[in-house]
Amino acid sequence: MATDLAAGGLIALSAFALGAPLPSLVALAALGAVIAATHAAALRRLEARVAVPAAEAERRLIAALDAVPDGLAILDGDDRIVHFNRHYPDHLAEPLRRTLATGKRFRDWIVEGLAIGPVYHPDMGAEFVERRLEMHRAAPSDHVHRLIDDRHVRIREIATADGGRVLLSSDVTAEEAREGARALLALAVENVGDAVEITDRQDRFTYVNRAFEEMTGWRREDVLGRTPEAVLRSGSHPPAFFEAMAAELAAGRTWQGTIINRMRDGELLDQETTISPLRDSDGVIRHYVAVKRNVTEARAALRALEQSEARYRAVVDTQAEFILRVAPDRHWTFMNEASRRYAGMTGTDVAKFTDMDVIHPEDLPIYEAHMARITPENPTDTAVWRSHYPGKGVHWEEWTDTGIFDAEGRLTEYQCIGRQVDDRVAAERAHAEAEELRRTALEAALDCYVGTDARGLVIEWNPAAERTFGFSRDAALGRQLAELIVPADRRAAHAAGFA
Repeated sequence: MATDLAAGGLIALSAFALGAPLPSLVALAALGAVIAATHAAALRRLEARVAVPAAEAERRLIAALDAVPDGLAILDGDDRIVHFNRHYPDHLAEPLRRTLATGKRFRDWIVEGLAIGPVYHPDMGAEFVERRLEMHRAAPSDHVHRLIDDRHVRIREIATADGGRVLLSSDVTAEEAREGARALLALAVENVGDAVEITDRQDRFTYVNRAFEEMTGWRREDVLGRTPEAVLRSGSHPPAFFEAMAAELAAGRTWQGTIINRMRDGELLDQETTISPLRDSDGVIRHYVAVKRNVTEARAALRALEQSEARYRAVVDTQAEFILRVAPDRHWTFMNEASRRYAGMTGTDVAKFTDMDVIHPEDLPIYEAHMARITPENPTDTAVWRSHYPGKGVHWEEWTDTGIFDAEGRLTEYQCIGRQVDDRVAAERAHAEAEELRRTALEAALDCYVGTDARGLVIEWNPAAERTFGFSRDAALGRQLAELIVPADRRAAHAAGFA
């Protein structure tokens, strides 16, 4: 082995034997391939031309290989380990580290290590050992292993001319963790309750999350590549509104405000919006991310509360909704007739209570988070929780609370509008259960189930319909039913029959 190492080393060390910089990992990988394929005859030819003695060349070569931060192992044409650097054992599970030795065949070494204890994480699968050996036989290869100690190691194998192998290993545990964190973040953004939109520098959508689809009625595939102006613009704002927004964003600053957009069905949608520039590693703005919350109902309630105090008191006592005014310390200062009747209280009882006295203990975290979201920049927030009043039992309530702030941003009071939503909560749960049962039945049905709206556009298309008509659900939804099930040469007659 020493002779082969020296011969291979001389080929590369002629450039840096006298102290030149160490080669890159890729260069050393190539060097390893040369080492494994070099024969004694090559050494004799080179010794006459290179002044550095073979032993010194080998020493420097081994030092160079050991200086590489990644692991490196060299196998000969008989698949025996002929050399490994000092970092290679660091990337092995303990059983393989204990049995690692030159002269062993690769497969024998793996089998011997497995006899001592597990090497690969169970997530790699029961058949992974055989797949690992097959990857070794089929080199070149590049793959990541999860070891039994939960580390992730990347293995790159290079085949040499004489049938040997050069193995390069590196610990990528941190990289895998970062990738996992990125995947988790992507999942969180996809499932967050607020609409999230990402646009490029040309203001074209490159991403929208599920909440965007639910909030606006637009499907993701229908908006990607289009602009918010083309999809959402309602005409409720003057051009100067968007010019000011664009100027803030172009300057690299975050813009916050309320935008009145239009949903796909034409209804207006009030959205509390935060838009921030996204920069690349060079500091250049490449994208913009917008987070939007539906505050349509909350803003409607706020507009009602902005009437004069006299009109407010005259009007609120005729309302069926619960209307409260609450001091900054959370003590109640006013309840309208509907709320007093609902809670079983008189006017003199009002000041005795705070929000915390009636909110169900299990829902206090929901309440505290809701109140924390009310700020001068975001004065209105809506939440649902359970409340209990003396002798009234526990009920679900929805509250839209608005903080009233003075010119210095100090909170002066909360104005609150609530309603009992027991029936809605029960209905939503029942609807969700019924919808799940219906969907399960349709998915399992052997017969085709196709639904259309009043315009004849497909809105339901189960797997049996996919199999029968050859169109996937995504391809069928939104299209005329006749286009999918009636041959082209018969559609005119078909249409005439329905005329």
